Amino acid sequence: MTDFAKTVVGERFDKVFSHSEGFPGVKDPGVKDWFIAHQAPAGVFVSAYPDLTVQQIFKDHRVDDAFQEVLDTPEFRSALENPANAELVATPAFQKLLEEASA
Repeated sequence: MTDFAKTVVGERFDKVFSHSEGFPGVKDPGVKDWFIAHQAPAGVFVSAYPDLTVQQIFKDHRVDDAFQEVLDTPEFRSALENPANAELVATPAFQKLLEEASA
């Protein structure tokens, strides 16, 4: 909690839990005790990416951002039309990549 309090996460905790009775604020020295006193077992746990680590998810987002930038360049469009790349562009994997990028 001490580390969270120093980041934007702490601000979000304050917004979410500010409506909870007796919440002292994430920067309060007693906040850890407050959370422990009010914890309850999770009834359900959901993960959007159950087989990925946080680092893998962040990397996937960085790769996607970089790929999207490449797609928007005239050089990429030119490379797609270059006969020297026709064999690569025709592969099912590359076609799938282009389909996913245009969705």
